[in-house]
Amino acid sequence: MDSSSPLRLPLLLLMVLGFLCSSRPSQALVFHIPSGRVKCLTEDIRAGAMSLSHFRVADDPAYGHNISASVMDPNGEDLRRADGVESGEFAFVATETGKHTACFWSPHFQLEAAVTVDFEWKTGIAARDWTSVAKKGKIDEMELELKKLEDSINSIHEEMIFLRNR
Repeated sequence: MDSSSPLRLPLLLLMVLGFLCSSRPSQALVFHIPSGRVKCLTEDIRAGAMSLSHFRVADDPAYGHNISASVMDPNGEDLRRADGVESGEFAFVATETGKHTACFWSPHFQLEAAVTVDFEWKTGIAARDWTSVAKKGKIDEMELELKKLEDSINSIHEEMIFLRNR
C-alpha cells in the first residue's frame, strides 16, 4: 500500500479523534461547606449510565474535619451514603433517567467553621476504567483507542436520541 492510499486518511482521522477523546482531562470541583450547611450538586444522568465520584476533605488532616455525603436518585431516595468520613467514593449505574443529586455536609456544628471538599464526578464514558479493560483483554494500544472511540460514538448517539425524546 503506498502513502496515497485512500484508507490512510480515515485511519489517521480515527487515530486523531481517538487521541482527542482520550486526552480530555477530568475536572474536579473544590468547594467550601460552612458548618451547619448542606451543599448539593446535581447531574442529569440517563438510565443505564455508569456514574463514579470521588470526594475528600482538602483541609489539613490535623484539624480532623469529617463530612457526610449522600447521592440520591431523581425520586430523592438514597443510592449511596457515607457518614463522618474524610474521603469516599460512590459508584453506581443509574436505574432511572433524571437529575441525580450529591449532597455534602459537616456532621458536627462549629461556629464559623468551614470544610473544604475536593469532588470529582464522572458519568458515562468518562466513568469507565479503561486501564482495567486493557489489562483484562490484553489488547494493544490501538485497539483500546478504537474501543474508546466506538464507546464515545455510541454514547453520543444515545445522548442525541435521549435529547430528541425530551
